[in-house]
Amino acid sequence: MQNIFSNIKTNLTALQKKTGIPVTFYFIWSSLSILFSVFCLIFFRSTFCYISASVIIIVHCIFYLLYSTWAKTDEKLRVFTFAVYKKTINYFAFLQFCAHSIILLLAWSKQIISSSTYAVVYWIMLIINILYLFNFRKLNNKNNLLDKGLLTLEKRGTKTVYVPVRFSSFNDKSTIAPTTLAAIKAEQTNLKKAQETSKEPKTKIKLFFIKSGLFVLSWLDAIVWAVSVVIFVNSLVFQLFEIPSESMVPELYVGTRVAAVRFLTNPEIPLSNTRIPVTLGVKRFGQYVLSNPRYVLKKDQALNDFINDFLFKITFTLVRRPKVDENGIEIADPLIKRLIGMPGEQLTIIDDQVYVRKNLNEPFTPLLADNQYAYTFKSGRKANTARIRYNTITEPLRTAILNWDELKNNVTKEYFDKVAKELLDFFKSVRLSKPYSSEYEDTYGFLFMAISSIDERYFEAYAAILKNNPGRFLSDLKDYLFGWESALPPENIYEENCLKANLLSKLLFAEALKQYIIFKESSAEQSDTYIKAQNSLRDYTLLYIRQYFDARNLPPFPEQDVLGKGQYFFMGDNRYNSLDCRHWSFESFEKLLYSKDPYSLRYSSNLHPFAISSDRIRAIAVFSLF
Repeated sequence: MQNIFSNIKTNLTALQKKTGIPVTFYFIWSSLSILFSVFCLIFFRSTFCYISASVIIIVHCIFYLLYSTWAKTDEKLRVFTFAVYKKTINYFAFLQFCAHSIILLLAWSKQIISSSTYAVVYWIMLIINILYLFNFRKLNNKNNLLDKGLLTLEKRGTKTVYVPVRFSSFNDKSTIAPTTLAAIKAEQTNLKKAQETSKEPKTKIKLFFIKSGLFVLSWLDAIVWAVSVVIFVNSLVFQLFEIPSESMVPELYVGTRVAAVRFLTNPEIPLSNTRIPVTLGVKRFGQYVLSNPRYVLKKDQALNDFINDFLFKITFTLVRRPKVDENGIEIADPLIKRLIGMPGEQLTIIDDQVYVRKNLNEPFTPLLADNQYAYTFKSGRKANTARIRYNTITEPLRTAILNWDELKNNVTKEYFDKVAKELLDFFKSVRLSKPYSSEYEDTYGFLFMAISSIDERYFEAYAAILKNNPGRFLSDLKDYLFGWESALPPENIYEENCLKANLLSKLLFAEALKQYIIFKESSAEQSDTYIKAQNSLRDYTLLYIRQYFDARNLPPFPEQDVLGKGQYFFMGDNRYNSLDCRHWSFESFEKLLYSKDPYSLRYSSNLHPFAISSDRIRAIAVFSLF
């Protein structure tokens, strides 16, 4: 055993003498690498693990055998030999890191190890491979390269500079490296003359293949290191992302490339699913690249996602294989959204305006700066409609929606009571003489759903009840109009807004029914007043409520609390075409417009608000390229 350690020490001493690599760091790196590979062979059973771990162990042993041959002589390494060794050991260290990373990823994906075990073992593996950087630094030190003949010194004016040597021009039998530029040029000239005067074809062929091989290897070396740099830079420092949807219109359109900084927000360790838990420089209204919280990374998809991300990075977003959910539906990942809600805040949205507060006992205050970024009816921002597939904002529509806002906001209790009593008095005093069909009497009940238009079938049925049973109709109408007054009052500005929207729907329905009865009782062929009232009711229920109410309003979130530490609320700028923190999915449920009124207008809502934790933030978008 003592002889073995003595031989290893002798071999490593020869390594340090001939290459400049420090003995201690190399021994630690090499020994731990072999032990980790043996550990992988024992515990992580997969074909890739068996092959790659075995190759790693064998290569380390081959290196030790090589050092034993170097220990037998005190001669310097040939320049060509040293250059080849430098390239080989650097490539091997990099490939070892890649192999160990993939071994662990496969072990995790096959559920051989848990996520917590994976994190611990990965960091151990990473530390082992980082140890090689000390060897790399010493091996590529300028003084070491000068001593080994890969650099030379040249006087340029008053400065002495290092000049790289083209070792491909050296005779492969040279044993002593030239140390000056003049000596190098002289040897290159002599070698060129020797090649020109040589009459041996085999020598020329040999030199041709050596030079060709070195040329190919130089390009291969450049490509490999370029890919490596791209991977490491994209994972830790800076990356391009492609906009997958129209959620950030009008600032970002589909296909726009966004440059993002990664090192401030959870940079990922290359070739792993491990991130450094850092969140710095996160500010309100910033644009952030997010991991889609709806996309849950399944272990059996880990390797496929690794390949997807690899191709996405090295091609600068040109190649992107879609991610899919369990049903095979494509999921956009990553996302780019704007940060609106910060930790310690509760927020709500009323008619496009975001409000926030930090104390639940204090009133909400408008977040006016949000209007600089939001693409809404109220903000008035313009977009390049030629680049939008689904344009949700036109000037006529903007005018109509803002008019409805104004009408709704003017519905005070005094105004409602006045108009509602006038309508109730009309139905009390009217005497119906025309026949009305009871065919659609099953629609009666003053319970309306904003799904289809409230048309003449409803009005016919309600008129028939009014004619045949006026006492029942008037009692039901009174409950419909005034039943909300016996309920608890609104608790916040969102409920106040919902109450006003609900009351306006009641007035519009009662007015449309009134104009229908007047039209029918007059025996006229057409009534512009009735058509206008019917259109107003239809546009309000189907457009203002059904299509845009949830897109422009949000109840206080979190419901009875503020956002916790590390919790953020993100939205797309294109508020009417963005799947963000307001909507976990497009799945809808039936909802009362004003929850405390049993006669409230019902509509289909897809509001499922949620917060995104800081560990989902992948990068800070800084500017768009094209």
